[in-house]
Amino acid sequence: MYLKELHVTNFRNVGNGQPLCVPFQQGLNLIVGENDAGKTGLIDAIRYCLGTRGQYYERITISDFFCGDGQQSKEFSIRCVFDGLTPDEVGNFAEWLTNIPGEDGQPGRSELQVSLTAKLQADESVYPERSTGSGKDVDGKLREYLQATYLRPLRDASAELRPGRRSRLAQILQTLPEMRPEKDATVADTLAKIMVDSQKNISDNKTIKNIEKRLREEYLADAALTGTSLLPKLGMGVKFSFEQVIERLQLELHPPNGVNLAVNRGLGLDNVLFMCAELLLLQSEATAQLPLLLVEEPEAHLHPQMQSSVIAMLDNQATNRRKAQILLTTHSPLLAGSADPQNVIMIGAGTTFPLSSSHTKLEPGDYKFLRRFLDATKANLFFAKGVVMVEGDAEVLLLPALAEKIGRPFTKHGVSIVNVGTVGFYRYARIFQRQKPPVLPVPVACITDRDVPPTAAASLLREGRKTEDQFEQTEIQTHIAKKTAKDGEPVKTFVSPCWTLEFDLAEGGLLDEMNRAITRARHTGTKTEETLDQEAKTFFDSLTGTVREKAVKVCEPLLKNGSNLSKPTVAHELASILRNLPDTPEQMRARLPAYLVEAIDYVTSPLTASAPAPAQQATQGSSDAPAQLG
Repeated sequence: MYLKELHVTNFRNVGNGQPLCVPFQQGLNLIVGENDAGKTGLIDAIRYCLGTRGQYYERITISDFFCGDGQQSKEFSIRCVFDGLTPDEVGNFAEWLTNIPGEDGQPGRSELQVSLTAKLQADESVYPERSTGSGKDVDGKLREYLQATYLRPLRDASAELRPGRRSRLAQILQTLPEMRPEKDATVADTLAKIMVDSQKNISDNKTIKNIEKRLREEYLADAALTGTSLLPKLGMGVKFSFEQVIERLQLELHPPNGVNLAVNRGLGLDNVLFMCAELLLLQSEATAQLPLLLVEEPEAHLHPQMQSSVIAMLDNQATNRRKAQILLTTHSPLLAGSADPQNVIMIGAGTTFPLSSSHTKLEPGDYKFLRRFLDATKANLFFAKGVVMVEGDAEVLLLPALAEKIGRPFTKHGVSIVNVGTVGFYRYARIFQRQKPPVLPVPVACITDRDVPPTAAASLLREGRKTEDQFEQTEIQTHIAKKTAKDGEPVKTFVSPCWTLEFDLAEGGLLDEMNRAITRARHTGTKTEETLDQEAKTFFDSLTGTVREKAVKVCEPLLKNGSNLSKPTVAHELASILRNLPDTPEQMRARLPAYLVEAIDYVTSPLTASAPAPAQQATQGSSDAPAQLG
């Protein structure tokens, strides 16, 4: 049995009477999103509905009721739907199940629906009611079975693993079937036998006996009245119970190799050990407990490589032995990038967006591609308010400077830049495209070169490559249409007006700055920036012809066939130059190519979940590779 769906109405940031349905996968589920997106709200909704094991108390307060437009909701509801019941679970919980009839002649099935309805009273007290789809209350063995295992954020794993009456470790060990004491305490190697033998060995110890003898003969004999016998007994007092022994056990890691003394192994490693202990209980075949684990921020105190290893371990444990369902919330792009994209659920604006194949426009091959290439640097897109996808490192270095200069800094607007290289533009963009509404409210701008060289650049090209004058206008239009063919929903492609980013910047209004940047990037000696800028000015003053012809001459060292000048180096120099310009945002906007200004404005402007999709462009072909002419 696994949690198939979570339905929430008027709980925290999910309101206006519109229910939210969150589908979950069997196995591992990663819930990702920015701060205050509602990740913890989903986990708490499950906790409130099912209850949790351990010392966590689910107390509903007025702040759990949705409040919008100054109106406080008086009631919220949470419903958990379970599917995939085993024959044993069907037999054990038959009276609580809901029968779902089959379709098209298929056999019906049983599912378990557990609901929590909470009503807010006039005195702000809350009365929760739990019931099942069959109308019966959730009680007895069903409630005990459904309790989830919950690991809260910023948990103190070290304290949970230390001995103590209320430690989580003691609760885990007491619940494990193999740890329970046998009735026959005479069987060797059992905990019960070890406890009996230990107490006898202490009582029979020679030192203990000698102390008893001294107390009896040297002190108590003189103090006792005639006819009264005072005999001391030194031992463990009342016999140890099984629970008392368990509460004195501690779980820790051995010291590192070469260290003989007990040492603290660090919060991160204790955190991993704690998660493993919880999994040990959940995956015990004889444990009468739903194998559902809720973990907030498993990356706590873990360095990047350890995060990757832990997510791989959790994914493996969720699919092997007694299969556990694991729901994680995370802010770590490394965890998100290490998981199967089908297991990721994005959340924002009170709405969830699962990335499983039935919800996105990702194609089967896209999932394989993303599993290989979606690393931590790209996975930050899961947490962004806007995403810019580019084809090279030069754009990654330059675009933040351009955005800052026109008054739309990416850092303030929560925009991430993803370098997809020369292939795979839409393999990443389709992450944000949904099969049906609502639209994911994250604007995605794909910035690409037009790649149609101007006639004046003919001498810079490899033999056989055509220039703009050698194409029919319809060919160029078809070429641009192919680049924008897969736009839709929040994804929009912005194509440069002529050739490449660098050339179009130079032609568009940054000719002098591009000339200075290329001059600096070409230099490998010890000249100062002032000297190089003066050399750049001398060359710039000597240029003749149209702006396009000047742009070709300026960019020749960068764009000439066989050039080894680094585009990222030029971009770095240009970004440095631009940041020192006195231009106002309005002045800089006028100097930049319109497609870049439009792209920056698009990703820094908020969308809503119901926003209309960008207009669909005419389509010619369907390749994900950048279209090329000539």
